[in-house]
Amino acid sequence: MSDRKIGMWLYNNGGGDKIQKKIIKKLKERGIDTLNNINLRNAIAKNGHILFRGDEHHGEKLDKLDLMFSYNAGEQTQYQMYLYQALNRVIPMINSYDSFA
Repeated sequence: MSDRKIGMWLYNNGGGDKIQKKIIKKLKERGIDTLNNINLRNAIAKNGHILFRGDEHHGEKLDKLDLMFSYNAGEQTQYQMYLYQALNRVIPMINSYDSFA
């Protein structure tokens, strides 16, 4: 088990799922765990944390990740944007809130 962990949410259409698998494989080779499919639709802000509520990775504190990589701009609600902005303030982001919004 790695002590470094990132969250990732990539688009699945147009080959995004294949790209995601390649990225996860390369990160694993470097000892970095990846929580994939971190759709912020399945997250809530609660008790000072942003908690993931999806089937996989349920209960994971997203604000404690070492990095978040999101490249799925087409599926965002206002609440997801709020969570994205909040995460951007506390952890490093690839595709930051400012570049995204």
